[in-house]
Amino acid sequence: MTQLTAIPKSEITKTQLIASIAVMSALIAVLTALSVKISTLTVFNAGLLGVYIVSILFGRNIGMFSAGLGSAVAEIYLMSVRGDPILFLFGLIAARVPVAGLTGTLRKRFPIYGMVAGACLQTVIFLAIDIPIFGLGIAASLVWSLPFNILLVIPAHLIIKGARAKLRKDFLY
Repeated sequence: MTQLTAIPKSEITKTQLIASIAVMSALIAVLTALSVKISTLTVFNAGLLGVYIVSILFGRNIGMFSAGLGSAVAEIYLMSVRGDPILFLFGLIAARVPVAGLTGTLRKRFPIYGMVAGACLQTVIFLAIDIPIFGLGIAASLVWSLPFNILLVIPAHLIIKGARAKLRKDFLY
């Protein structure tokens, strides 16, 4: 097994850290905003792909901050353009931040499992929020999105692998 390498934290300035968070938040926002509304509660987007990539390459803390900020920006945009209810904003943040935390925590030893567990966690959080509000029938329509969110692990893995090869580092922070 090869030794995983990261850029030492002492070599990263605060400016670089803030810039990384800004760019990664923007990535998550764009991937989340490019969405297709399937049903009342079900929306398909690639925002989770961004959360996977950021959390694996940058770690738990940057992943969580970027996931929260990027998801919030995207959902505020979608509220104004598509008329999404404010509940979607709170639900998306409540789901994506823990997913980023879990994926970032498992990134060194179990990155693939961390991403799959993150997809499952997001679905469970959405169900926990939506069942009391909308009832089991409507909330259960969310479950079909789980396989698609798990399939996002494949492009995430390929993008992470490519970034690691190009940058010659396993982790950026």
